[in-house]
Amino acid sequence: MNKTRLFSRKNEVFLEESESILVIRKRFRKSSSFLKERDYLSYLKEKIEVPSILSEYIERHELILQFLDGPPIIQLDTKEFLIAVSMASIWLRKLHFLGVVKGDCNPRNFIMHRGKIYGIDFEEASLLIDGSYDPIKDLVDLISTTAVALYTRGLHPLKSLELSLGHVLESYGAHPLPEINYKELIKNFLRDRKKFRPERSHIFDALIEETKNIEIL
Repeated sequence: MNKTRLFSRKNEVFLEESESILVIRKRFRKSSSFLKERDYLSYLKEKIEVPSILSEYIERHELILQFLDGPPIIQLDTKEFLIAVSMASIWLRKLHFLGVVKGDCNPRNFIMHRGKIYGIDFEEASLLIDGSYDPIKDLVDLISTTAVALYTRGLHPLKSLELSLGHVLESYGAHPLPEINYKELIKNFLRDRKKFRPERSHIFDALIEETKNIEIL
């Protein structure tokens, strides 16, 4: 059986062939993560674009998932990447309308498959509580990680922040908490992320320094 290991910091993920079709085999380190992803994917099936569960092995904490024949949007060129970020923002609004907060909204967790955006990785998902800040956390996550991606492509840090903020908020549309101080939330998110990725501290520092200069219309 041909098997290719895919990038994942948390789990063991493989692309392999099963019964003449390509599938994703995802083996979770924690049973709680396995159960959460299984339950949310099952709930969201046919409601929004997510990979289908083909089979599950509870004792091994393992899911066999539909292979999405397309790249994570982080791999697209900059113009296509920004279009895809806008599409991911619309996808997030649909998810929030369904009463779910995704968590871990890094562009690596959105796949462009046959012209549509699919969300993957639901280990940090939770139910949305009306009036909570949880949807904002998803947006700030996507804005901040998109800004990091743009800056590492050579864009100025302020330009990276303003492009990501503009594409996400404009595409997501109105939300119930318009008074949110995005500058402060983005800065705090980047500071927290820096703790876990000290080898990229220079990237986070450059973006953090420019958050005060963001112009929000």
